Amino acid sequence: AVKQDDKSAQFSLGNCYRMGLGVRQDNRKALDSYILAANQEHSPSQLWVGYICETGLGVVMD
Repeated sequence: AVKQDDKSAQFSLGNCYRMGLGVRQDNRKALDSYILAANQEHSPSQLWVGYICETGLGVVMD
């Protein structure tokens, strides 16, 4: 479903990576999944993209 551009599945995968549910916790992979869904106007994903970027989770701060 994620590879088929299902924004809900992409968001759910992002949550799994962010919280380490069934996968190794990885903020970068969470962000990547949220971005895929956010680009499809999925507002909860857009919120998480903003939060992760603002707090620096999974991104390089400059």
